[in-house]
Amino acid sequence: IKPTPNAVNKVGNYQDCIFPVASSRDGVLFQFLGKLFGISIRGHTPLSVQFPICFWKLVLGLPLKVDDLLEVDESFVNAHKYLLRLDEQGVTQETFDG
Repeated sequence: IKPTPNAVNKVGNYQDCIFPVASSRDGVLFQFLGKLFGISIRGHTPLSVQFPICFWKLVLGLPLKVDDLLEVDESFVNAHKYLLRLDEQGVTQETFDG
């Protein structure tokens, strides 16, 4: 678990949240978090851990949208949008073949 990319880059929303890293998709981390949440609920002890909305969407199996990713990694989304519009900047396949 690491701070969101927005926290690292000091931009955008959810800078006070943490997020699982890509290598944690095997389920072990989610099982651990589930147990931790369960212990917290049963013990009436709130956790002072904040997860962004997209984390909860992933847990619930809901689809993510670009806006969800923007909330945690604004720099990546902006760079991705720029790459999608390269043709508007005059960049073509010939630019790379030359």
